[in-house]
Amino acid sequence: MSQTLAAGGNAPVPTEKLTVKCMHIGPDADLSALLLTAAGKVRTDEDFVFYGQPASTCGSVAYQDKKKNGEITEHAIVVDLTKIPAAIEKIAITLTIDPETPKTFAAVTACGLSVNDASGKSLVEMEPKGDKENAFVIAELYKRNGVWKVRNFNQGFVNGLAGTELTAEHINSKISQMTGIKLDKLTADESARLSKMEDSLHERVID
Repeated sequence: MSQTLAAGGNAPVPTEKLTVKCMHIGPDADLSALLLTAAGKVRTDEDFVFYGQPASTCGSVAYQDKKKNGEITEHAIVVDLTKIPAAIEKIAITLTIDPETPKTFAAVTACGLSVNDASGKSLVEMEPKGDKENAFVIAELYKRNGVWKVRNFNQGFVNGLAGTELTAEHINSKISQMTGIKLDKLTADESARLSKMEDSLHERVID
């Protein structure tokens, strides 16, 4: 029987291939995963898995194209915990609103996330709830004393860059400084979307 996690709750998960599924109704949004060290940092930009970079080089995390089922948008990221590099201790699962729209999570309804085992059985479920945010860290897979667990993070953030007149170069530099991701290799559209991730990678989230 699947376990429902309240905000802040956690549960162990088997060290196998898991599928993180998310669905929502509302504005366009993107599901992403960041492979983080114990220090809460990506090692290179290759540790950021999203629509523009659909797999980690180690083969442990893979993005699946989102699908529309009527009004519902369905997302999925596959995480093979047996292939996670030893240096990686956390995997942050984030959902961000398309930067081309002025929408926030106040316009998102029926949002739910589940972590499913290799057979497709749902292990845990959670219902993220937001308001004025446009970036959301829904869940975190993390290793504690050799055991992998999942936590319902349920933490949203308002874009700290909104209303400023920063150039793309300034934005990229700021995100790179915070995350270690080199954005100069990405397209302008990808960099724009990535700028929405800035607040999701705040120390409160990845500590």
